[in-house]
Amino acid sequence: MVGTYPVPPLLPGQGLAIGVTSYDGGVYFGVTADRDLLPDADLFGQCLRESLDELVDTASGVRPRAPRGRKRGARSSQKSSTTAVTEP
Repeated sequence: MVGTYPVPPLLPGQGLAIGVTSYDGGVYFGVTADRDLLPDADLFGQCLRESLDELVDTASGVRPRAPRGRKRGARSSQKSSTTAVTEP
């Protein structure tokens, strides 16, 4: 077997179903759409592809990353500025 593609069913009144499987290091998507409720389903597929490409670029370190978390040393500077008060 080379790959596996899910075929998610649509429930009554449901316009879009997305299935995801992984196999042998790959991730496979299956999209089922009701063209009456989602006439531009082909556009959705293109947007999904672009979003996944963007996610891969972000995770691979090619793009600059937004700063996350606290800056190093921020916690230690808070402790040093705190003064203990003792009663006589």
